[in-house]
Amino acid sequence: MLLYIQNIVSNEEQLNRLGETMPVSAKISNSNGSREMGLVIGFDMLHKAMDTGMITNEVITTQAFAKMSNASEEERAYNPSINYIGTNSFSAFNAFSSKDASYIDSYDESFLKSDEAVCIIRNTFMKEREVNPGDDLEIEVYIMKYTDTAGTSFTFDRAGIIKLRVIGSYTTSNNYASDELPDILVPIAFAEHAYEEMGAEGYANSARFTLKDPLRINEFKSAMKEIGFRSAKYTGNISRTGKTLIAYDQTFIQTATHIKESLVLLQRLAPLIVLI
Repeated sequence: MLLYIQNIVSNEEQLNRLGETMPVSAKISNSNGSREMGLVIGFDMLHKAMDTGMITNEVITTQAFAKMSNASEEERAYNPSINYIGTNSFSAFNAFSSKDASYIDSYDESFLKSDEAVCIIRNTFMKEREVNPGDDLEIEVYIMKYTDTAGTSFTFDRAGIIKLRVIGSYTTSNNYASDELPDILVPIAFAEHAYEEMGAEGYANSARFTLKDPLRINEFKSAMKEIGFRSAKYTGNISRTGKTLIAYDQTFIQTATHIKESLVLLQRLAPLIVLI
């Protein structure tokens, strides 16, 4: 009888710990699930998702492009080419990590969690523009506005001028331009605030997170649906609108269901075990 009770307790503990041993991650994508970067995700929707209290470990990015405020007339004739990215975590990138960055005194990678007007710059940008850690940097920011449903055509809308303090730099062996390699990296909280200050319609271009309590997955999905996020439809046109939630919960649900079924069976048989 004692062994039987221990089995029930063990199943209950296993179910309660399942969220820790088998975390459920989720991301925002376009409608057919084909794109998770380069999206247009409303900051208001992301704030509402965080306000549910059901998610943690959020990794969010926003991207724009820029020109130096003191750019020559020749440079101003071209589209902005400085890759400007805001994020709250180095884990947003695969091409480099926090270990590749160095800082001036009193700063470290935690600057991404702040809303300070500070940045780190790519080593190649630092050499080309003759900008160094400790310098002030003034740039003219432009936001990409997609002009077709597929998100293949766009214009650059001028947002305004921002001033940043360069607090460090990062090094990468990749010398090519890439969305994965920002010339200027700022805290996303600052980027979002700067959009608002400039009166510009900024947006996040990627978002992923982890559920705090995967056992509340159905409640979470309902809350996200109320906010405006939908399930993926794996057909239809490719777009950049980021209003689709993809949760990697299948394995968790299958495991939790199995444990629950075993627990129910054990509880139902308990009275018979007592009589034996």
